[in-house]
Amino acid sequence: MSQNLNQLASCIIKATFLEDQKVFREVEILANSSLEDLAGIIIEAYGFTMDHSYSFYDNLSNPSESKEVYVLDTLDDVELPFIKHVSEVSVGEVFVLGKKLLFIFDYGEDWEFEIEFLSKIENPESDRLPKVVKSVGDSPKQYADYDEGTGD
Repeated sequence: MSQNLNQLASCIIKATFLEDQKVFREVEILANSSLEDLAGIIIEAYGFTMDHSYSFYDNLSNPSESKEVYVLDTLDDVELPFIKHVSEVSVGEVFVLGKKLLFIFDYGEDWEFEIEFLSKIENPESDRLPKVVKSVGDSPKQYADYDEGTGD
């Protein structure tokens, strides 16, 4: 899948909001962190609450045709070699320079982000990882405001 990154290195990952591609976040995360950890920092970077399922796909235009799928929730009766649980695979195992994945969060709302591996840092300076290193544009609201009295 990838050239093995030094698992002590860190990775700079860009998460672009696909509905408005001028909105993106860049995060730094250790290569030995799980994709579950990566999902957590992306959701945090956008100010969302981690209260829904999500998945990563290698086919950005047609996720159902993906050859690599990383999921939070697995189906007990389905065993396919290209589907892995996000807690069982590290960022360094999945990403090579320039690789992109589609990240879909909350299947009801279908928040879609393009996740791109930008660079690696062999000797990260901070022991406080993961962290957001760049934030461009306003985050979308996870939940629309509504008037509780009318339900509108």
